[in-house]
Amino acid sequence: MDKPISEYRLGEDHEALTLAGLDDNIAVVDAMAGQARRTFDLFTRDLEPRLYDREPFYQALRQLAISSRNVEIRVLIMDSDRIVKEGHRLVDLGRRLSTYIKFRKVADDYREMACSFLVADVRGYLYRGLAIEYEGEADFYNPYRARELAREFEEIWQHSQPDPNLRQLHI
Repeated sequence: MDKPISEYRLGEDHEALTLAGLDDNIAVVDAMAGQARRTFDLFTRDLEPRLYDREPFYQALRQLAISSRNVEIRVLIMDSDRIVKEGHRLVDLGRRLSTYIKFRKVADDYREMACSFLVADVRGYLYRGLAIEYEGEADFYNPYRARELAREFEEIWQHSQPDPNLRQLHI
């Protein structure tokens, strides 16, 4: 990396970043969430609390959600059991801003996928081939790869349904 992750700009800095641990992932997640202006798609096994249940990420997505009527934040989750039991900031935010933040349970046909990824404004992405590890790649401006992941996300989204566990939280 030529500079600290926090200095990369979504839609401007094209550099393939190799992520080597939790701290790198946190820096990318926070930067992309904080810089996204229209869309934020997240494919995750269990909303990984070490990444997505932190105040900086919560504040970044909250700001994104309230910034415009055209914002769309979508989360595909494989297993919501733990977050239903323990709670999660993103789920709480989704309850309050349900017009802008949507959750779906990953359809059975896609449950064997081992990866985790996010796509911000179909410009930048973070991808981990094994969701249980923090090694991965990111790029703040790679529209080709971001569109590829966005298409994959859209396909899974269309085949998935709202998560009944998360719907219960809306009562």
